[in-house]
Amino acid sequence: MKNINATNARKDLFNLIRETNESSTPIEINSKNGDAILVSKSDWESIHETLYIYSVPDLTESILQDEASDEYIDSKDIKWDTL
Repeated sequence: MKNINATNARKDLFNLIRETNESSTPIEINSKNGDAILVSKSDWESIHETLYIYSVPDLTESILQDEASDEYIDSKDIKWDTL
């Protein structure tokens, strides 16, 4: 993970935003007042969704059981253009 101090991050903010969006790699920003992580919006939404799924009791167990069933079809295996 790239690490940069807040002063340099401020000077190069637009490039840092572009970089984290293009690479999906978070950037750690350090300051004497505390550190922060810059992530792309799409990565943040994915993280947030994952945390939500894990917070719902029994949901992950249910998903794993469904995936193990003979009737489960992975979305990657669906021929979307023929539906």
